[in-house]
Amino acid sequence: DPEYGELYNEEKAKNFNEENFGNEWKKVRFRIRRTVNGNLPVYEILSRGGIRAGTCIKNVEGDCFQLRKKLMTICEAPVKPGHGYVIVRGLHSWKIKECFTALGF
Repeated sequence: DPEYGELYNEEKAKNFNEENFGNEWKKVRFRIRRTVNGNLPVYEILSRGGIRAGTCIKNVEGDCFQLRKKLMTICEAPVKPGHGYVIVRGLHSWKIKECFTALGF
C-alpha cells in the first residue's frame, strides 16, 4: 500500500500558486500553418445565395477546442471545430487574421 505522502506530493502543493496555474492555461496549444503563398488560411464562405455566411480556418494543428474558446471570445459567435479546420458563423476574417498575427502565426 502506498502511503498518503506518496499520492499527495506536499512540496508541489506548497509551491502551487494561482499565477503558475494561470500562465499554464495562457499557453497556446494549437498551431496554424500558413499556405504555400505565405498567407493565413482564413476563408469566407457564402452559401444559399449569400444568406448563410461563415469564416473557415484551415490547417489547424493541435488543440482545436482551445482555439474554439479563443475564437468565441474574439468573434462573439458560435464556432464549430472539425478535423484540421474550424468554422465560425459570420464574416470575421479580419478579426481572426489580426488575432493570429498578434499571436505570431
